[in-house]
Amino acid sequence: ANLQCYPEVSCVDLSPPSLVAECATCPNGTVGDGQYCEDYNECVGDRSYTHNCSTIEYCRNVIGSFECVCIEGYERNSQGVCEDINECDNPVCHQVCVNTPGSYHCDCVAGLTLSSDTFSCEPIVSCATSKCDTESQLCAMIASNEICFCKMGFTPSETDSFSCQDSNECDTQLCTQECENNIGSYSCLCNSGYSLSTDNRTCVDVNECVTSATCEDTFVCSNLIGSFKCVDPLNPFPFNSSTPIYFLDIPAIVAGSVFACVTFVLILIILLYIFYKDIWRLWRRRGGRDDSNESEIESGTNFNIFRNH
Repeated sequence: ANLQCYPEVSCVDLSPPSLVAECATCPNGTVGDGQYCEDYNECVGDRSYTHNCSTIEYCRNVIGSFECVCIEGYERNSQGVCEDINECDNPVCHQVCVNTPGSYHCDCVAGLTLSSDTFSCEPIVSCATSKCDTESQLCAMIASNEICFCKMGFTPSETDSFSCQDSNECDTQLCTQECENNIGSYSCLCNSGYSLSTDNRTCVDVNECVTSATCEDTFVCSNLIGSFKCVDPLNPFPFNSSTPIYFLDIPAIVAGSVFACVTFVLILIILLYIFYKDIWRLWRRRGGRDDSNESEIESGTNFNIFRNH
C-alpha cells in the first residue's frame, strides 16, 4: 500500500534489500513519526526551555512555532527589542507623573494628596467654603489660604487665569484602540477579541481558548491576536482557503489538443497543395518546351533528307 505522509513531509524509499518506505521527520514546531504530526507547544511546562523569550517578554504559542510578545508596559522598537513605554508622555496623572521600568506612578503638589484611584489628587485640607468652581475645580487650604486647583480632566482656561476648561484626553491618544471623551474624563474601549487592561487604557488580546472558545472533539483551540481558530492536530497546516486551488479540466484539454492538431494538419495540406501546384505548373511548362524542341529537330532532319533525295 502507498505510504501517506504528513503534509510537507517527504516519503523516503529505503535502500535494498528493504521493500518498504518511511516518512521523514515532522516539520519544525511539530512532533510525531512523520506520518502523523501535531503541534509542539514551546511555551508550557518542561517545554518552556525551547523558546528564547527574554524576561520582559512572554511566550505565545502558534501552530508550528512560537512568538515572543512584550509584557505590559513595554513595546517593540524598530530594532525588534522590547523597550519601556514612557506612560508620562501622555497625561495619565492628575498632576505629577513618575515613569518607572514597565510602569509609572502618580504624585501630587503640596497641599494635595493622591486619592484612592492612584492617579487623581484631592485636598489634604478642604475649604469650608470657597469661590472655586465646584464642577471643574478643587479648593485646598494651604497656609490658611484658599487655593483653587483644576480637577483631573480639566486644564486652566485659555481665556482667564482663574477658571478651568474640559480637557479632551482623546486628542493625546491615551487609548490604544478607541477613545470616548467625557466632561472631565474619558473612556477607553476595545475591539472584539480584546479586553481593557488594568491601566484602563491598553487593550490586550483575549485568549478565547481559555475564556470562551469551543472546538469539536477532534480539534484543538489555537489563540490568535483578537481571535482564535480550531485546528486539526493531525493537520495543523491546511490549505489556505483564501488561496485559489486550480484543477485541470482534462476533457477540455483533450478537446483543445485535438482541435489544434486537426487545424495544423489542414493548414499543412493547404500549404503543400499550393506549393506542389506551382511546382507542377513549372514542370509542365518545362516539359512542353522540351517536347517542342524535339519536334523541331525531328522535322528539320526529315526535311533535309527529303531534299537530298
